[in-house]
Amino acid sequence: MKPYIQTIAAAGCAALIALSSCSHNNQWEVTGVIADAENELLVLEGMAANGNWYMMDTLRLSGDGKFSFKEDAPNRPEIYRLTIGNSSAYFPVDSIETITVNATAPAIDRTYKLSGTPQADMMQNVNTMISKSGVSTDSLKRQISELLLTDPAGITAYYIINKLQPGGAPLFNPADRNDLRIIGAVANAYTRERPGDPRTNYLTNLYIAAQRATRPPREIETDIEASEIQYPDIALLDENGKEVKLSDVVGNGKPTILNFTTYSSDFAPALNVLLNKIADDTKGGVNIYQVGLDSDEFNWRRSASNLPWTTVYNSPKIGAIHLMQYNVGSIPATFLFNSNGDLVARIEDLSQLESNVKKLL
Repeated sequence: MKPYIQTIAAAGCAALIALSSCSHNNQWEVTGVIADAENELLVLEGMAANGNWYMMDTLRLSGDGKFSFKEDAPNRPEIYRLTIGNSSAYFPVDSIETITVNATAPAIDRTYKLSGTPQADMMQNVNTMISKSGVSTDSLKRQISELLLTDPAGITAYYIINKLQPGGAPLFNPADRNDLRIIGAVANAYTRERPGDPRTNYLTNLYIAAQRATRPPREIETDIEASEIQYPDIALLDENGKEVKLSDVVGNGKPTILNFTTYSSDFAPALNVLLNKIADDTKGGVNIYQVGLDSDEFNWRRSASNLPWTTVYNSPKIGAIHLMQYNVGSIPATFLFNSNGDLVARIEDLSQLESNVKKLL
């Protein structure tokens, strides 16, 4: 009996050791080298359910630029990012794996290279295509679509569908029929293979809403006549993390300017000067609700905190649904509501914005 008991005990210990080892190894790792970044703080960030980024770990880089972070495997595939200052490198994680990220500071967003997994390779290929092209073309879209459709249920497919171009416009615009077919393919793949993933509902709703919009909304006359258009509401977080709805601002007895923009764009300073002038000239008689589409949330928040009007952030996770609802194909895009809350104008020429606002006062 004694040898038998010892055998059972030994087997039990072996099982516990194996279980402990498995638990310890149930992690993913991101490793690599960031050149020209000695003494820089490298931050590993994850994305919260509301689309905001949060800090997971930090590392002060040495002269050789080598780094390594390990984290517990997520319940479902996720996108993470490495950040130095205002620049971030995004990478996908499926489960237990090792991702390699190599970059050169300070602009790691433009220099980073991914490898290590099929999803990382796909994201790297897409980033390379976009950087070489510089602008979105039909040829570029076809190449990216072909790559995306090799694994439409992957986390990288979701990333690509929601990726914004340098100017802030969506890479895949739901208002475009060809783009919508690709979005639909990803939505269907997620429905089949990831029914419990929160992204599945988002993709399905995005596709259905865009499909219903068989015709783009008519352009509203610039001489401004009140109409009974029921506008799509927007609910996003401001620079303080507080949710602010467009409906909280519109229809309070003042005209409202709705503006989609990116603070990193060349046009941003002049646009904000114009909005500030309108606010000053009307002595606070106009509301401004500005939606930021910047890929870098930290840079957006820093700029937004200096502005005297309502600023909210449309994170990459939220994606292009609000752009689709307002048929935004390029930015800046600007809309006007009258004091009763009616959507009355889409302003294509910003030089006409101030005069149109004054007609509503």
